[in-house]
Amino acid sequence: MRTEKENKLIEIVRAVAVDGVEYLGIGRMEEDELRELYAFARLHQLEHFIAYAMMPDDGRFERPFYNAAGFTMRQIAAATEIAGGLRRADIPFIILKGHVLRGMYLEKWMRNSCDVDILVHPEDMDRAGKVLEDLLYKREAGLSAHDVTYSYGKMHIELHYTLMEEHLREDVSSVLRRVWEESTPGEGSERIMSDEMFYFYHVAHIWKHFENGGCGVRSLLDLWVLNHRCKFDEGARRELLERGGLLKLDGEMRRLAEYWFAEGDGEGLDVLEEYVLSGGAYGRTENSVAVKKTKRGGRVKYFFSRVFAPRSLLEHYYPSLKKRPYLIPVYQVRRWIDAMRRDGKKYVNELRENIKQDENGEKIEQMLVSLGIKSTQSTTERQENENNC
Repeated sequence: MRTEKENKLIEIVRAVAVDGVEYLGIGRMEEDELRELYAFARLHQLEHFIAYAMMPDDGRFERPFYNAAGFTMRQIAAATEIAGGLRRADIPFIILKGHVLRGMYLEKWMRNSCDVDILVHPEDMDRAGKVLEDLLYKREAGLSAHDVTYSYGKMHIELHYTLMEEHLREDVSSVLRRVWEESTPGEGSERIMSDEMFYFYHVAHIWKHFENGGCGVRSLLDLWVLNHRCKFDEGARRELLERGGLLKLDGEMRRLAEYWFAEGDGEGLDVLEEYVLSGGAYGRTENSVAVKKTKRGGRVKYFFSRVFAPRSLLEHYYPSLKKRPYLIPVYQVRRWIDAMRRDGKKYVNELRENIKQDENGEKIEQMLVSLGIKSTQSTTERQENENNC
């Protein structure tokens, strides 16, 4: 059962983003209650909706709202400027995620985003980086598994060279590899994803965050918008989702979105709803470990899967390993060092969480089966497998 703050957040988001209430006043709230609601909305990156709703009753929220709305407008201007630079350099590119989605909302400020995501071909990364540097963006870090970040003040640009991210399933990757073929010419060198590919990519992104501990209310709102605010071919979307193994996940997530934003049927969604609401936009460690531990057959197998990466993943991070497979043990150690240097606290917390007894294992397992993330296996079988390791 949802808490009061969870009910309030969904009520406000639905009123503003779905029903189009132009000026929403929700009355003065107790300070502790308001602080808790605002913190919960921030966890889901939806605090601008709370600020909008509170403005008529509390003047403190005018500045947070206009700051959020103003930053969205600056992101739009930045994306427009960068797209112009890429066109002049004749570099093929595809703009991804939030920048495209916000055009489907009633108002663009409603769809905030931490950064602007742009896809280019791997061989064009250096030239695209030069375009950004000419616009005074500074490269922040080295090449990750799928992108490089450039920044100018608080403006962050993620320059992607692939949509295949860490631990992505092969059936999902096989669809995403065709992103360029599944796009049409835009202005100049820009390419536009087909609707079904854009939709598939969004569901794949939900799946990635879901496995990492949660996908957040905003992703479900995006899903509702994609199914109600644009024209699409249901058959084409379904075919791609089925081919990529995400049809069940999409079905349950759509049901949850309809339940929240259109008073649809919520029967059997309790565990999924609790998981999404508790995880926030980027997930929490407890959720992530619970899912991965259940998927991989228990605590012992999960531990070894985190400590010893498969060869394919090592080769993704360290391409030179493809020619020197005998160095796999060396690169395993290098990966540990790199991971601990990058985010040691996160990995320690994951392993600590893995030791705890999972009291909701059966519920998590049933949820994963309903989403098509895990095949059917009883808890007894899972525990026997763990004991035999």
